Amino acid sequence: MESTTPRLGTLRPSEHVCFPYESEEDKATTLVAFIREGLARGERCLFIGAADDQHDLVARLEAAEVATERALERGALVVATQGET
Repeated sequence: MESTTPRLGTLRPSEHVCFPYESEEDKATTLVAFIREGLARGERCLFIGAADDQHDLVARLEAAEVATERALERGALVVATQGET
């Protein structure tokens, strides 16, 4: 499968994209790259998922050296459940 992460930087506001994945690891790798790129561009990133998925994402972002706690504190990164949204 062709890597989709290099194309993330070409997205513009209001554009939508769907990333197919073959494994949970593919999904996580793409999600971390997508959020890292968005935060670097000064965009607000919203992740909607179960509490376990939220914790996994935060841990993966921190492992990728993303300033996750700071992004959460300033509202640049928002994690929520379906019920909260």
